[in-house]
Amino acid sequence: MSQKEENLCSPDIAEVGENLFNPQSLAISTAVHYPKWYPNEINYDDNDEKRLSDKVRGDLALEMIQKAKNKGYQVIVVDSESSSVFTQRLKELEIKRLFGEKRGMSTQRQLGFKEASTIATVKYLCWMEPEKISLIDYLPDLVRPILDGKADVVVPKRREKEFRETYPNYQVNFEKQSNQLWNNMLRKFDILPKDAENLDVFFGPKIFRNTPKVREVFLAEYVYQENPELTPLSNKAYRPDQYSNAIMFPIIVALFQKLRVVGIEIPYKHPEQQTKIESNSDIYRKRRADQQREIIRTSADFCRMLIKTNSHTIPIN
Repeated sequence: MSQKEENLCSPDIAEVGENLFNPQSLAISTAVHYPKWYPNEINYDDNDEKRLSDKVRGDLALEMIQKAKNKGYQVIVVDSESSSVFTQRLKELEIKRLFGEKRGMSTQRQLGFKEASTIATVKYLCWMEPEKISLIDYLPDLVRPILDGKADVVVPKRREKEFRETYPNYQVNFEKQSNQLWNNMLRKFDILPKDAENLDVFFGPKIFRNTPKVREVFLAEYVYQENPELTPLSNKAYRPDQYSNAIMFPIIVALFQKLRVVGIEIPYKHPEQQTKIESNSDIYRKRRADQQREIIRTSADFCRMLIKTNSHTIPIN
């Protein structure tokens, strides 16, 4: 199932559909890891690519958190070993901060979901990468189908114009290809209807209803048991705890269980600072390629598990 919203409301308007949207009913969960972040101005001539990345992404994260707070949203941040000065900035923002100790990005994301779901006023949960600042302007539009009882899960979709104009060219190509592969794979397993529009799952953000049935889909954990028919190196390519458990498998399960999954297009603009440091980065090029391989492989094995064919993915809770 998919839906395309053309008339985007002003981000400051509280009315959503026939119902009123209260910002306190939405919790934004994000995760940060910036051990080399430093205060003051960005040094774009820094030869330490990791330090430059941590500085740029850390600055964007602080800006996103402040903007979300100004809009009245609840904010949960899972922090894993960021620099002491960055941690101090988080404390000054007076948001809920958790320390992510377990291995794997998915585990940290799910920790944020669990904490956010316990807030009494929260009816909707949003996973969001910390640099995606402009997404905040469209959260009322993204919540609308859930609030109006037409969706359980919303997958934001980047509008083509802004996607191509504001992202590094190689990332546009990688993520468009990745989305096509992932959606076609689900169609082959009869999990996604043949005539459904592609879901922009590689964008990252997901919004879902804070009810036990939907929450369970996003909090389930899976592991991959070694397949003796594969080489040790090939087996290592299957890591649900890295990306898939928290934001990829839940979409597959939601579709499989016939929950209402809706795609909403927004004119999201990627931050110029991040595009600048990633455009000519071999490190980020490799990261995008690795993400594609890992997510497609783990998702394919997960689909086989759901339809009860030969699979090495198993639930652990």
